[in-house]
Formats: sequence, C-alpha cells, structure tokens
Amino acid sequence: MEMVFIGISVCLCTAYIYLRYTEPQYQSFTTILVKDEKKGNMMSELSAFADLGLTGAVKSNVDNEIEILKSRTLTESTIKKLNLNITLYHVGKIISNDLYGNSPIEVNFINRTKDFYYNKFSLNFIYLSSDLFQLEEEVTHRKSKIILTTKKEFRYGELIKTKYGDLIINKSEKILKFFKENDALVVIQVNPLEDVTASFQARLNVSLLSKTSSVVSLSFTSPVKKKSEDFLNNLVQIYNENAVSDKNFISENTSRFISNRLRLISQELGEVENDVESFKKFNNLTDINTEAKIYIEGSNEYNKKVLEAEIQLNMISSMMDHIKKLLILIYYQLILFLEKMILLD
Repeated sequence: MEMVFIGISVCLCTAYIYLRYTEPQYQSFTTILVKDEKKGNMMSELSAFADLGLTGAVKSNVDNEIEILKSRTLTESTIKKLNLNITLYHVGKIISNDLYGNSPIEVNFINRTKDFYYNKFSLNFIYLSSDLFQLEEEVTHRKSKIILTTKKEFRYGELIKTKYGDLIINKSEKILKFFKENDALVVIQVNPLEDVTASFQARLNVSLLSKTSSVVSLSFTSPVKKKSEDFLNNLVQIYNENAVSDKNFISENTSRFISNRLRLISQELGEVENDVESFKKFNNLTDINTEAKIYIEGSNEYNKKVLEAEIQLNMISSMMDHIKKLLILIYYQLILFLEKMILLD
C-alpha cells in the first residue's frame, strides 16, 4: 500500500512538473479559396488566348496552389516580412519565454549585410533605466566582435554599428511594467534564415478541406499564439499579392503581344495597299470606285441635258402650233377681205 502511495505521488509530481515547465503549443487555422478549373470554378480570363496558343497553359488547380502555399519561397518571404528570424527571449530560471507580441523593446536591423541571413548570433539586452540600456555579446567561440563599438551603454533609438548591419533598439509601451515584474535581461537571438524557414515549413500544414470543394485549410503550430496567427495571416496575404502580381504580369504581356500583332498587321496592310497602288500606276489602271463615280456623274449630266432638250422641243412644238393657228386665221381673213372687194366692184 505504501508503494502504491509513493508511486501515485511520484506520478502526480512528474505530471505537475511537466505541465508547469513544458512549453505549450498553440495551433492556428485559416482557410483560403483557390480557383480550380477541374471543379467548375470560374475559368481563367486568359483561357481563350491559351486555347489559341498565345499565352501557354494558364491553368490553376488546387494541387498546384497547395504546393505554392507550402513552398519555401512563400514561407521565406513571410519570415522576412515579420522578421521572424529575430527572436527575443526572457530568460527564466528553468525555461526561456519567447516575447513575440509582448516584448518590452523593439529590435530593428537596418542596412543589413549579405551575411545577416546566414549567421547565428545572440546579444544580451540589460535594462538600466527608462533612458539607458546595456548591450553585450553572448560569450561564444567567435573570433570577431559583433558590436563594432567600445561603448557598453546606449540610449533607446541610438544607431549601434554591428558586424551584420546597423541595430536600433526602441522601447515599447510595456517596458516599465515588464521590467518591474521581471528580470532585466532579454536575449536578442538572430538565426540563419535557412534554419528558420525549414522549422516553419515543418510546422505548416496545408491540405484540401474537402474533395468536393476548392477550399484549402492551413494550420501552424507555435509556442506563441500570436506568432502563429500573424504568420498564417501574412502568408495568405503574400500569396494573394503574388497571385494578383502574376495575373497582372500575364495580362500585361498578353496586351503587349496583341498590340504588337495589331501593329504588325496594320504595317502589312499598309504595305499591301502601297503595292496595289504601285501596280495600278504601272499598268495604267484607275480606281474602280473613281471610274464608277465619274460614270454616274456623266450619266446624270447626260440625263439633265436630255431633259433640257425635251423641254425646248416641247416649247418649239407649242410655238409652231400657235403660229399655224395664226396663219390659218390670217388666211381666212384675207379671203373675206378679197370677197368684199369683189362685191364692191
């Protein structure tokens, strides 16, 4: 019975220690709708040109999009955007806590050298006051110094020259409360981009939500809930920006191709018209449209003159009829006059 009690006590103590000091893991989820022509979604705007062989294969399906979402390039771009290769730790008695989203200071490397993303190094930030802090290199076997100055104390916002770029440390709104409740030491750790990318890719899961839909589910596991949420949100944002950029690139190239073809066709048509004109001049040929126009104009003029002649003939005919009537009248009057003269004699 005593052994059972001891065993239960050991199990309870082990469970307490495990739960107390094991770093919790948070899993965040998000979904994204991608276009899939195989499932009947909206066809690509350029599919007509693809059928003509003008733009190549411009198709998008879920399998391809899942591979893009899991790609190293996309993960690396997200890490760079959020500076996730720079981690701030608060050193505890047993475990160190990642201060992402709850850091008393803001760390920014500017004018980064090409070696910044290929090396691992740590700096110890020691809080002195609301105006001053101390910065030390972590003891390693490194031969060259990281901090390229002999100063030990710095002001917030001051430019600090380092081997991998210029370092600026600003204080956040939480600085006074944080160091009032915690120790003064914060570790600034910079990890190689390749290692961080591999770690994030291993914890990123991308899968199709349903075989009958084009909705893709993304999940990410991290000890810091806010870090996992920010990573997924920015991953989807960069994915969408890249998709829009690709569409614009294809549209611009297609538009440029069509414009060039139209310009070439116009040039060819102009050359054909010049050849036709030269052929007509060489063979003394006139334009059919011009000839037809001249013929119509001549016909109209002829009809006009015929009409004028008919009017004149009608007028002459009327005058002749009138003259005939006058001559007949004069003839009868002359006869009557002669008869009267004979009777008087």
